[in-house]
This record gives sequence, structure tokens and C-alpha cells, in this order.
Amino acid sequence: MNRFLIKCCLAASFLILHVCLQAQEFKNDAGEKEKHFINQVKQIDEFFERFNDDSNSFVREVYKSYKTKFKIDRKTLIKSLFNYEGKSWNNVLMDSFIKKAMFVKMPTGKNWYGENWFAEANCKFQYNSSVIEIPVILRIMTDEKKRSKWVIIGIKPSPLKERENSRVPIIVRKMKTKFIDPSSHGTNFIELERDFNDKDNLSDYFDSTFFYRQNALPFYHSLINHKIKLVSVKDIKYHFLNVDDYIFTVEYFPRQTLNSGWLISDLKQSTAKQKDIYKRLLLGEQ
Repeated sequence: MNRFLIKCCLAASFLILHVCLQAQEFKNDAGEKEKHFINQVKQIDEFFERFNDDSNSFVREVYKSYKTKFKIDRKTLIKSLFNYEGKSWNNVLMDSFIKKAMFVKMPTGKNWYGENWFAEANCKFQYNSSVIEIPVILRIMTDEKKRSKWVIIGIKPSPLKERENSRVPIIVRKMKTKFIDPSSHGTNFIELERDFNDKDNLSDYFDSTFFYRQNALPFYHSLINHKIKLVSVKDIKYHFLNVDDYIFTVEYFPRQTLNSGWLISDLKQSTAKQKDIYKRLLLGEQ
């Protein structure tokens, strides 16, 4: 593709960032494929970059490489991160949310860790003769040396039941040697299969608060006693409670349209009390 055509694609591509964003399917030509590639939010990290209007974001680097001025403001970038296909958004709600969001930086760099956002990995497990789905809740945490890692912090309700004769002692080591890689969200947590098979160090992958939560012990005992085996991570959803007065979720929409990739799937106004209830339900607390 020549430089002039690339610049035309760049100039046209971010028309998609307007609030009247269309679910336009790209055609089978180089220009349309280029627009799709630029607009698609391919990784959750790219979602964070656009939300923050990061000066080193993928879209800015593309523009810079072709010496094209980037004229998109942060408000427009955030609007582009909503799922518009088959979804009708309340413009007043959206605008109010964006005003608050402009004062928030999504987790990147030094702000990668935090207690107000969670990953929900919907996992498929082999259980007896069937396959069941169990949502596993993870969050990023850091140690005293500011090293980050993912930890499992909760489990949503599952068909697993506690049996006294299946219990084994849970040894939570003070000095943990194993961890879920802080970049594993970029590979959709596929390393969980390896981690769940590491029975000798299994408790290392869980937050210490996990074992006091509802649904936790049946899940842990089923893992360590080989009653369940991870088949795959079906899908992932991210929950964000870090914008004042709002809760929103982000999911992946793998479609051949400009409005695709990691996008905001739900947005609701929430008081501090409502956020606390939401968090407790998410983590499987009583």
C-alpha cells in the first residue's frame, strides 16, 4: 500500500471514533483492512492506552510513522471504546461518565496494580463425565518490592459441593515462590492450565483472602484432589469500579467491523454502597 493510500486510510479511519459509530463490515481490499486493523482494540492493554490517550499508544504511533497529525481528543477516544453493535446507549449517561473518566487513569505502568478492577475468566472444566463452566475472579497485586502478579481472589457459584472426606489441609506459605505472570491477561490466562496442575504449589496462585470466601473451598479441594481439570478459558470480562459513581465492564467482540475488539459492554451509575455490594457478589462473598 503506497504512502498516499495509507494517509487516506488514517484520515478516514478515525471517523469511526465519532459518537455515531457504525458497525461497518470491512471489504476485501487493502484500505479497508488497514482501517479495521487500526480501529480494532486488539488487546486490553490497547484499551487502556486509548482510554488514557497515552502519548505512546498504538494508534498514535501509527499516525506518527506516516507523519500524519493525530487530532483525536480523549473524549472522542473514550466514546470509541463503547460497543455500538446491537446496543443503544444513553447519551446523557455516557457523557456524564466520560466527564468523570477524564480524571481517571486506567491501569498502566506504575498504576498497573489496584483493588478496583478485576478480571473474570470464564473457565471450562472437565468434571466427572461432563464439562462445566466456572467464572474465576482475578486481580493484580504487588509485593513489598512492587513486583506485580495476578492472583485468584474469588469464584462465582458453581455446581461443586464441599465434602468432608475430600478435605486436605490448605497450606498457605508466607513466602510464595510461584505466581500467575502479570502479563498473562495478554494471552487470555492460558497459563492457568499449568498453574492448576501444579498441586505442590497450588495455594501460591490464590490470594490469602480467597479461602474465606463463599464457593472457595469446594473449588480448591476439587482442584487439589483432581476432581476437576481445566479444559480452556472460554472468555474474559473485566470489571472496573475505579471511576467515581460508575461501574463498567469490558468484553472482547471478535467481529469484522471497525467497532470491534475490547469494548465497554455495560455501564451503570453506582453509589459507594452499590459498588461494595457489586464487589462482594463478584468475589463470592456472603
